[in-house]
Amino acid sequence: MHYPLVDPERLTEAHRIFIAQFVRTIALVSSCSGTIVGAKDVRSRYLAASDAFGRIVGLGSGAEVAGRLDCDLPCEDVAQFAECYVCSDRRLLDRTHVGATQTVLNIHRYATGLKALVFDKSLLKHHPTRSILGIVYKRVRNEHQAVHGAISHLLDAFRLRLQYRTRRPSGDRRLRKTLAARARSRVSACAGSRYRSNRSLPAAPASGPGCRCGRRAVRSRR
Repeated sequence: MHYPLVDPERLTEAHRIFIAQFVRTIALVSSCSGTIVGAKDVRSRYLAASDAFGRIVGLGSGAEVAGRLDCDLPCEDVAQFAECYVCSDRRLLDRTHVGATQTVLNIHRYATGLKALVFDKSLLKHHPTRSILGIVYKRVRNEHQAVHGAISHLLDAFRLRLQYRTRRPSGDRRLRKTLAARARSRVSACAGSRYRSNRSLPAAPASGPGCRCGRRAVRSRR
């Protein structure tokens, strides 16, 4: 099932009420836990964030994050990757499927120190109007397993790309087979001989010992 995206300028009263309720829910979660969670609109502008997220990006509370873009955050190591965050958000939004999700690994020197954080991202959906209002992101608790999964996914993607780039066209495979066949044909027909088959060897006599004589005759001509 796919819902259309709704720009901030086209929000209805029902949308605004829904967003306000969502902001209050995040504030409630933030007051009783250290969960890193928040939401953005379809243009990657923050709608809300928990206090824990506000602290890691250099702000005093999550309320100060609302209304900002990633490039507006005081944490320089996060702000310089703002364009990457926007592209990542856009890839998720363009899917428009209500069940679309995305897991990202962010390694930054946050305001609270160097951290590797894994976030699960999903779409902020308003089912009564069948519309998508933005993105919800939340830090994954079991980060060790999530990081391992993310790294494994990256390695699998790298292996597939490497296999694709080293794959040769069928014409090249035929050429390699032809060259290999020619190389094999140059090896002497007599096992253990040091001579190539493209040399003219004398015809072997019918008797058994003649084969050895033939080899001696060839060697004497060198």
